[in-house]
Amino acid sequence: MNAKEFLPSPESIAKYVKQNTKKYSSFMKGMMHGKGGQEITREDDYKGHHIVILTKYTITIDGQVVNIILTYLKSIAVKGFSESTLRVRGIYIEMFLRWCETSGVSFPNEIKAETLLRFQEHLFFYRKMNGQPLSLSTQFSRLSLIRLWFRWMHHQGLLPKDPTKALELPRTAYKLPTILTKQQMEKVLEQPDLGKLVGIRDRTILEVLYSTGIRRTELMQLQIEDVDRERGVVIIREGKGKRGRTAPIGERALVWLDQYFSRVRPVFAKEADSGFIFLTSSGAQFAPNHLSWLVRRHILGANITKKGACHIFRHTMATHYAGEWSRYALYPGNAWPRPFRYNANLHSRLHPKAEAGSFPYTSLRPHLGLGN
Repeated sequence: MNAKEFLPSPESIAKYVKQNTKKYSSFMKGMMHGKGGQEITREDDYKGHHIVILTKYTITIDGQVVNIILTYLKSIAVKGFSESTLRVRGIYIEMFLRWCETSGVSFPNEIKAETLLRFQEHLFFYRKMNGQPLSLSTQFSRLSLIRLWFRWMHHQGLLPKDPTKALELPRTAYKLPTILTKQQMEKVLEQPDLGKLVGIRDRTILEVLYSTGIRRTELMQLQIEDVDRERGVVIIREGKGKRGRTAPIGERALVWLDQYFSRVRPVFAKEADSGFIFLTSSGAQFAPNHLSWLVRRHILGANITKKGACHIFRHTMATHYAGEWSRYALYPGNAWPRPFRYNANLHSRLHPKAEAGSFPYTSLRPHLGLGN
């Protein structure tokens, strides 16, 4: 892959947006001034919901600086970093350079420690479109990635000294994960309209997220052959850190998958089938933000105001599973394993919604064509 592909150009981002939206427009307003971009609408699943996507920056980066950025991204690409990581780093560097341009700085060797301190202040006082400040974790992420870039330039001999040495990153607090109670989770699972094909698909997505505890990107990347019914697991080919693994899946989630495969997916899939399990109504693979919006919509539909979307299911599943295990471990002979191991056999016994017996058949059988 050419190194230039790692840098998200205005054209490539606009092309991506164009492929995933019916209407799109450029986000042209300045990050520096905190002004919002124009709204765009995605496919029919969004039902008119508006989101904002950054499609391009209104700056001109010097060719020499562009080459430095491309060389840096190539250097971390050969170390095995994901394309998502490269994209994020490229975007954060561009954001930083955009701010530098407003301060009259064009080249990295013109950036001093004072410049970086002003940029840190800018991030602290910056307000998003909803009037909220950037979280400390976001500020930490942007500053730490800029610091990595300057360290690399210094080690490569491109800068006589590293101006980020004096940069003190913001302290980030550890927050307990957001979880739902079992009653809240059941209410969320009941939100999709099972009288519609997209409703059955959405319910299946929620059931799989809760049963397996897999991440958003891992769910998006699941292929049909990754479901192993015989062993009761789903295969994650490339999870976080490019690590593969298996995750147990309960019988209840498998029931929903069977219904989705037999009734919904054949309707959504196009002739050139990508093989991904979950598809939009137009037959495309889900985009990350689309999937998050879909899950978030059902959480809000259950009148739950807790923040989060897909990752809530991961934390909730782990908490419920661990809670059941703690009770199981109190019985004689049930010693707590060291280290604690998560496996399919325990999953079927301990996950609160693993068995088909916990499936609310009475009210849902008509929707699934299972009779009364």
